[in-house]
This record gives sequence, C-alpha cells and structure tokens, in this order.
Amino acid sequence: LEVGLKEGEEVVVAQNQKSALDLYRIAAQGGLAEANFNVGAFYEAGNTVDKDLAKAFGFYQRAAFAGLPQAQHKVGQYYQNGAGIGRDLVAGAAWYDKAVQNGFALSQLMMGAMHEQGAGVAQSATAAASYYSLAADQGMPLAMIRLASLNERGVVSGKPDLVKAWVYAQQAVDASKEAKDAVAYRDALEKAMSPEQKAEAKKVLEQKK
Repeated sequence: LEVGLKEGEEVVVAQNQKSALDLYRIAAQGGLAEANFNVGAFYEAGNTVDKDLAKAFGFYQRAAFAGLPQAQHKVGQYYQNGAGIGRDLVAGAAWYDKAVQNGFALSQLMMGAMHEQGAGVAQSATAAASYYSLAADQGMPLAMIRLASLNERGVVSGKPDLVKAWVYAQQAVDASKEAKDAVAYRDALEKAMSPEQKAEAKKVLEQKK
C-alpha cells in the first residue's frame, strides 16, 4: 500500500524528528531518565543522527542508573550481545535482574533463558521456571512455551509432565491469539498424550481460568 506524500511532507517529518531529538537532549541534560532513553533510541536506530551503538549505550546506561526498567533491559541486552560495549554475560544478567525487580517482563524472560542455558548465571531449570512464570503471569506467550518445554522434557520435576506442558501450551495459544507456532506445539503435545491425560489437562486449564 503506497500512500502519497504532499510536497514537502518528508522534510516536515524530518524536521519534527530533529526537533524531538533536540528536546530530548535538553531534558536528558536535566537527568530525565525517559529522555536519556529516547536519545539512546535515536542513536541506536540512526534516526536523524549517525547510528552509534556506543553513544546509544551511554544514554541507555544513564537511564538505567536512574531506575528506568526498559533502559535496564537495554543495557543488559547490550552487554549480552556485545553491542556498543564489550560482551559481558555476567554484567548483562545483573542488569536484566535489576529490570526483573522492577517487573519488566522481557527481562524476566531473558533471565529464564540465561538460567536454562547457564549463560552468565548458574544453570538451573528451577530458577528458569521461576523467571518464566513471572513473565507468563504478565501474558508473555513465549514464556508459556518455555514452561511447556521444561515440563515436556521433565527437567524441573525429574520426569516429563505432558499435562502441565499442554496447559502452558494452550495458554500460549490463547495469549498469542492462536499463533501458528503455538498451535503447532500444542497439537504435537496432544498427539503424544493419552485420552486420560488430555481430559486431565483440560480440567486443569479450566481450573486456572
């Protein structure tokens, strides 16, 4: 779908973005966390300025130190990926954990993954499940899928639990508005379940609603 632009409209948009950046810079100098985060986003995207991940990291870090959860997550991400700063999984996990304490769902998901893999933190399926549960409680379908996988493989309780796995997978289907991957995973689990397990799983799901 192409939308026609009036003559000069692109210039106006560019000017508006530059004006926004200038205002964010002024607010950032005053220590406003959200403004530092937004300036970082401009540098990360290369929007009206040259793309510079090191500068983006600096602004995100200022916002993170001020306690902004999404900035704490970004700093964790930069350390994890080695973007704009040297790669440091331990530092990444520490910043994700700060965002977790502030209830940031994406960081909860990432901490779960790091504990599951043993990346930057001690490997622990129990800890992974705990973090995934926090993110799932906030409605994140991927966290529900990860919980389903942990139960399918039996890495938390020591034995596979297809009933719990199906319940989490079905919750992911509902939360993601029936995303194809979630539906395919749930259906694959169903094929491996007995009629009794399916009945129990549906009963458990109803109790959770």
